[in-house]
Amino acid sequence: MRDFGVIFRRIAATVLLGFVFYLLARARIIKYIIPLSAGLFSALIYCRKNYYIISLSYVIAYLLANMNYLGLISSLTLIAVFGIAKLVHHKLAVPMRIAFVTVYCAAAQLPECILQIVFNGRIVVAIASVAQSAIFCVLCCYACYACTVRMRSGKFSYDEKAGIFAIIAAVSLGLSTISLWQFMPYYIFLGSIVLISALYMRRLAGIGASVAYALGAAIQFRSLESVGAVLLIWAAAVCFSSLNKWLSALSEMGVFVLCGYIFKCFPSFGWRNMLLFTIGLTGVVLLTKSTARRIKSVLSPDTDSALKYALTRERDIIFNKINGMSNIFLDMSRAFGKEISADTEYEKAICEDLERKVCKGCDKRESCVNLCERDNHIFLPMVRRALSGCVPVQDDLPLLVISKCDRLSDLTQCCAEEVGKADGAALRRVDMSRGSAAVASQTESVGKLLADLVTDLGRGGASDEVLAAAIGDELGYNNIACRNVAVLGREDGRQISLSLRRGDEDKKALVRSVSRLAGSKMRITDLSDERDGYVNVLMSSAPDFDVIYGVASAVKSGEEAAGDTVSLARLMRDRVSCILCDGMGSGRAAEKESLLTLRSVEGFYKAGFDDNAVLALINRYLSARGSEKFCALDICIIDLTDGSAQFVKLGGVESYIIHSNGIEVVSGSALPIGILDEVKPYVKKVKLRDGDIVVMVSDGVIDALTPQGAEYIVRSVAGGNPQRLSDGLLASAIKNGAGDDTTVLAVKIFNNRD
Repeated sequence: MRDFGVIFRRIAATVLLGFVFYLLARARIIKYIIPLSAGLFSALIYCRKNYYIISLSYVIAYLLANMNYLGLISSLTLIAVFGIAKLVHHKLAVPMRIAFVTVYCAAAQLPECILQIVFNGRIVVAIASVAQSAIFCVLCCYACYACTVRMRSGKFSYDEKAGIFAIIAAVSLGLSTISLWQFMPYYIFLGSIVLISALYMRRLAGIGASVAYALGAAIQFRSLESVGAVLLIWAAAVCFSSLNKWLSALSEMGVFVLCGYIFKCFPSFGWRNMLLFTIGLTGVVLLTKSTARRIKSVLSPDTDSALKYALTRERDIIFNKINGMSNIFLDMSRAFGKEISADTEYEKAICEDLERKVCKGCDKRESCVNLCERDNHIFLPMVRRALSGCVPVQDDLPLLVISKCDRLSDLTQCCAEEVGKADGAALRRVDMSRGSAAVASQTESVGKLLADLVTDLGRGGASDEVLAAAIGDELGYNNIACRNVAVLGREDGRQISLSLRRGDEDKKALVRSVSRLAGSKMRITDLSDERDGYVNVLMSSAPDFDVIYGVASAVKSGEEAAGDTVSLARLMRDRVSCILCDGMGSGRAAEKESLLTLRSVEGFYKAGFDDNAVLALINRYLSARGSEKFCALDICIIDLTDGSAQFVKLGGVESYIIHSNGIEVVSGSALPIGILDEVKPYVKKVKLRDGDIVVMVSDGVIDALTPQGAEYIVRSVAGGNPQRLSDGLLASAIKNGAGDDTTVLAVKIFNNRD
């Protein structure tokens, strides 16, 4: 059905073009001077329109208007000259410019001019014909370029307006030569054009169109009074255009009758042509609202709509970002209930006393310090429980310490004694310090984020008018009607907003042409319909890389749910977050804890927080919930613009990067998030290339295969399909008797420029 509509529009456009050619072929300023149709033909070839359809329409129309041997010679010569010119320009890769087209148009008239001189001796007529063809060709080039290539009628230059008015005058001249039983179609178009210009065109443009149309008849009728009469008619229509279109039409009709009967401004004026004038008015008045809006959008478009739309989109993105942050904070506050305290010098002093009194002389002291990092003060959770008025217990210590320490009872007893020595003032100072530190930390995080928002706002700016004009021209050459264009941003983050004729957004030439001119691959990111038959299209720079992924997971035997959760999400600035979260234990409780942590981390990343702020906030919230509330986090942030990747590990096991020339292992020792108050992740940056695959696994896979075994399996099943790789690695872990939840996430990066 859609194809039928396209075919119908093309046939209608061809018929209309033939009719215009016919009218111009009849339009002669002087009897023997060559018609004006040659200029329009030349201009359409200059605008790269279909040569064969234009040639066929031109020949038929020219012969119908000038049924003689001179007409046949003139039309065929013009077609032949431009056919040869197109071949030459194509071979030499030289674009047709207005100067070339004008010369070709004038040269095509030489055979007919020579015949005029030889047989009739009209030398002056021959020179005037060539000059007329050249001048009208230039005017038509400007007009056709504006209307068929740029297709942005609200931004015409003076040269383009002059060309459009010249064509209107020439068409009017051709219409004024047609009379059927004293009925002149000229008056139908006179009534409709004047009323349309009054209702739907800007004032100066409406005057220009009306006067240009009147000039055609004035040349034919040898009566300049009609020009002044048309101006009066237009002024009468404008007076009531803002009130009611029926009143505007009646006032126009009244002034027309007055000028025709009393002042005799219109030749051949009578009831027949009054009837035709009335028919033209009625046709405009009875236009449907949708048709009227479409006409107005073409004749007087909102030339800034594309820019406004792009700016609105940017504003909406910023708003959603801020709103997302607000929702995250509210969710976290409801989940955890209170702010988290920070380290104080007093708390650290107690931790150091515990280490000095209890751990002194212990054979495992050095291994505990190396394992848990001394500066993190592994006794802080237990000390804080005691300071809050509770009895310190062994479970407040990390599992890694509990499994290795032989002096757990001494630690809890000594902690209770040291805290018991503290007076009320000291405890109050601890509470105040905790609150102040928490507020300061969160204020710093929010401040950094707001700074990023300011940076984002500064990435916009004024539209690149040079590039916008080039895009509009190129789309016009590809028969894509582009009403206006706005180009925002820089090359590394460019956004192009276009107002296109509905249906043109699906054409392949759209993305191809815009990408070539913008110097980077573009993609359509948003569409918004308008009521007047146009669509707002937002195109953004596509990054150099993109990713595909595969996930495979299995639940621990005997459990209903897994503590492993996986997320892969697209972030701002063309980044992708790959997160694997392993909650402590297994089952529903572990799944709930892991899922909450995963969603929080992903939400903060999407909102624009940096790594340090994200991990610090999540760590405080988890540690505030008490013992056994921690998760192992394995994060990989991939920048699709340059292929760089940043690995962040907090208790996560080894990850693997499959390169074309081998496998790179990413491993680092860091405690899971939520154990200690100060989080110190292992961070590593890696440069990825086209075809590289990042493999992230949970500890269940490593426990079943060992790091060396997992690396061996990765090597053996490595291939181009990340899902197949994930399935193969998981199957190997299960085959080797995996005793925990097992999860594999494989992400492949590939070049997006091809």
